[in-house]
Amino acid sequence: MNKEEKFLKLKESAKEKFTNIEKIMSPFFKDYINLNGDGFHHLSYGKNRTSRTLDEKFLKFLSLDYMYKILEQSATIQEYREILLNNKIIKYYGMIAIDKK
Repeated sequence: MNKEEKFLKLKESAKEKFTNIEKIMSPFFKDYINLNGDGFHHLSYGKNRTSRTLDEKFLKFLSLDYMYKILEQSATIQEYREILLNNKIIKYYGMIAIDKK
């Protein structure tokens, strides 16, 4: 299996995981985070909706299980930014968590 085939298999697996978990309880927001198509899109596209490199996408898809843990455990924000897109304010949060296992 070549790199592109491995990537497509990984992407399908990640998409399935992402769509099977609709929401995650966040200690920071004290509310649920809804997982949707925009969030999955963010794994493949970065700032200004430009495509990430294949290696970046691999890393994002491989890290998906850790992302769930971070969202469930993190009570602090490490990074925050806002952008205006189509007359709508989009907020981005960067979180870290220490996994005690």
